[in-house]
Amino acid sequence: TPLNLPTIFDELEQANVSWKVYVPDFPYGTSLQGFPAYSKYLNTKIVPFDQYFTDLKNDALPQVALIERDSLGKVDEHPGPGVDVQVGAAYVAKIINAVKDLSEEDKGVFLERLAEIDFDDAWDRQIEADVTAGR
Repeated sequence: TPLNLPTIFDELEQANVSWKVYVPDFPYGTSLQGFPAYSKYLNTKIVPFDQYFTDLKNDALPQVALIERDSLGKVDEHPGPGVDVQVGAAYVAKIINAVKDLSEEDKGVFLERLAEIDFDDAWDRQIEADVTAGR
């Protein structure tokens, strides 16, 4: 049963802030799947993970990007039985290291946009504060 609740992404839409969710095990590996936003934005703003690299290369990253963990690939940095946190670290490194292939000018544009990399759910509170403040 879908949760009939707005998400931070609905608020970003209302504030005219560009956003995308990049999903490694597309289309099902997103935390938005239980919300109306999932069907509303699937294939337009909820996209396959490889689109991140295309958007990065084409200087088309949105103002806010969420890169989901690769749940099928068991890519996670939460310690626990059977979890290799180094696999998760390599996943994050792949995302960040893609910037190395950019021209110096494009690297500068990317770094101007890069605010932070958060783990778990802390990122949404900062985005909400920025949207509320009109940033």
